[in-house]
This record gives sequence, structure tokens and C-alpha cells, in this order.
Amino acid sequence: MNKNMDIIHLKGIGEKSANLFHKLHIVTTGDLIHYFPREYETFGEPLAVSETVPGDICTVRGIIKGAPQVKKVRNLSIMNVQVYDATGIIQLTFFNMPYLRGTLKSGQFYLFRGRVQQKGPLKIMEQPRIYKEEEYRQLMAFIQPRYPLTKGLTNQSIVKAMKQALSLYAPGEEHLPPEILEKYSLIDYETAIHSIHFPDTTDSLLAARKRMVFEEFFMFILMLRKSRELTESEPNHFPMLETADTGRLLEALPYRLTAAQQKVWEEIRTDVSGGFVMNRLVQGDVGSGKTIIAFLALLMCACNGYQGALMAPTEVLAMQHYESVQALIDTYGLPFRPVLLVGSMRPGEKRSVYEDIRLGRANLVIGTHAVIQDKVVFRKLALVVTDEQHRFGVRQREALAGKG
Repeated sequence: MNKNMDIIHLKGIGEKSANLFHKLHIVTTGDLIHYFPREYETFGEPLAVSETVPGDICTVRGIIKGAPQVKKVRNLSIMNVQVYDATGIIQLTFFNMPYLRGTLKSGQFYLFRGRVQQKGPLKIMEQPRIYKEEEYRQLMAFIQPRYPLTKGLTNQSIVKAMKQALSLYAPGEEHLPPEILEKYSLIDYETAIHSIHFPDTTDSLLAARKRMVFEEFFMFILMLRKSRELTESEPNHFPMLETADTGRLLEALPYRLTAAQQKVWEEIRTDVSGGFVMNRLVQGDVGSGKTIIAFLALLMCACNGYQGALMAPTEVLAMQHYESVQALIDTYGLPFRPVLLVGSMRPGEKRSVYEDIRLGRANLVIGTHAVIQDKVVFRKLALVVTDEQHRFGVRQREALAGKG
């Protein structure tokens, strides 16, 4: 089977149901096979009414007591019927299913499955599923997948399509090397993809999950490595020379950089003066000194005649950075010409800042998402710092980096 085959070619999927699958971003059979369950359901032995626990999903086998009672509330049809066994009574409530009035016969045994609620002395099960004995026994033999749904698409529809897709599926080559599979005790991909959807046992489900989780992280790390290699090969069009200003600031500060801070600063200084673009994450606890490292890099950028930008996720944080830079300027006479750019500024203030940035009068721009607006045109942006970068999307960070 071609993984790019449109799901409309699967038996039982027409144009209408295909559109419902599309809402879940399932267009091809490959998309379908990689649409994993959000949870699983096991079908145990039916419980006596007295054994059911409010809040749990349970299956009870009981006898219909009397005739179902149907009432109308506006456009809603509500049917109540009582079911009993030797240990007690439970009330079943069905919504907009009046046809069940002719299906559920008084004095007959049925299996009902649903979430049990306690309302006063009465146990209630709303909109339970009804099973025949043989059908339920078959379900007890397997762990049943439950998929994220959209309105109009049932779990059974996805299960039916999934079984058909997997029966046609040929996974092709194994993604991971044999030595990796052996080292981490991983099952093969084909077994994993089948077991993640329809596991025979809890152990097979755990083994499939372990394999899929490992592969997701493995591929993520691999793509990071490839991305880093591509970045490392991108020419640096804004090489910087070391200036005396950063050294003077370090000497004037009332504290000395820690060994870790010094190491990171040396690496950044080497990167920005090298022949390739730097893409670096500086990570540390609150108060570990990340900000002074960022200011040193931005100072080196400004002293080389370039512009730098510092983007923060909130206006409060952007303002704090702006005030910190102003304090450094006032205390140590640094050659920063900073501007603040945030969304709450008046249009006239923004136009003035845009002009300072465009003409190069500002060599440091501190702001929020407002910095990546189309109206912001830099003259010579060479260094971008994003504070708390996990709170920005990849495209937002790329948009700012793309302005230089």
C-alpha cells in the first residue's frame, strides 16, 4: 500500500466521511496509520449493580424493569428505564434515542456499559452502550483503542478504517539500526505500529509505546543535529572584532563572572567573530547570569557598528530589560543607543522608533512581538537575542532572525 494513498480509497469512506477525517488532518493512509489512540479501554467481566463505583466506566448485566418512559424537553427526547439484578437497581438514561423504546423489552437480559453516577440513593448510567453477550465476549479478548474525535466521526469509524489500512500496510525498511534495537530492547517498527493501535496485551502495548516514543525523540535529536550542521555552514555576513568596551565593562562590574559564565562568554565571542552564523541556546536557572552574557554580546555587536535586537515575551519583561540597559549606560557610559518597542505604544511613538531603527540611529532594539512586524525595517541587524525563547514559536523567532 502506498502511504500517500488518499483515504477515500478505503472501503466505507466516501466524500462526506473523508471530509470528517480531513478535520483531524488525516488525508492519506499514512496520516491515518500515524494517528495514534489517546487512550485504551479494557472490557472486564460484567459487574453486579452493587459492585459498580460512581465515576467509573462499568459494564452491568441486568433485566429491564417495566416499560421505558419517554419525555420531551423542547427538542430533546429523554428516555429513562430501570435495570435490576439480584443486588440492586440502576437507572439508564438515553438522549434522542426514542427507538430504543421498542428494542428494550421488559424482563429481558442486556449488557450495558457506561459511566456510573450517584444521584441521591439512585445509581444512574447516561447514554450507555448496549452489547449482545457474544459481541461483548469478543471485546473482552482485546484492548480497545480510543481515538480523538471530531463531530460526526465515531470511534468505530476510525477503528474500521484503521484495521483496513493496517491490513494493506507494508512498512518497508526499518528506521533504526539493528544495534540500536538490540541495545535498547526495542521491537521492530511493523510490530510497533500494529500494537500501538490494537495491542493484544498490556505488555505489547507498553513495548509499542516504548518503541514509538524512542523513535520520536531519536528523530527529533537527529533533525536538531542536521539543523545545526546546516546553520554551522551558513556564512556569517556580520563578523565582529573584539573591542575594548566589553573588557572595560567586565572590569567595572562590581562582581566577577563565574567560571561557567566566563566559558559561555568566550564561546559566544568566538562564534560571532567566526566565519559562520551562530545559533546558540544559553540555559540556566533564574539569577544564574544569562542576562549579563546577552548584554555583553549585544555590546560587542553595537561596538562593531551593527544593530542588535532583544525580544521578550511580555511588555513587563521588555521594559525591565530596557531599564537595565539604561542603568548600564548611565553607570558605565556604554555606547548603546537603545529604543523600546512594544504593542501598547501610541502610533506616533512607534513611527518615531521605526525611523530610528531604519536609519540606524538605534543600535539596540528591545521589545515584544512588535519587533517582528513588517513595519520594522533594520539597517544592519547582526545579532538577535530572544529571552525565554520557549514562549515564542519557531516562525516568530525565524521572522526576527530573518530581518538581519
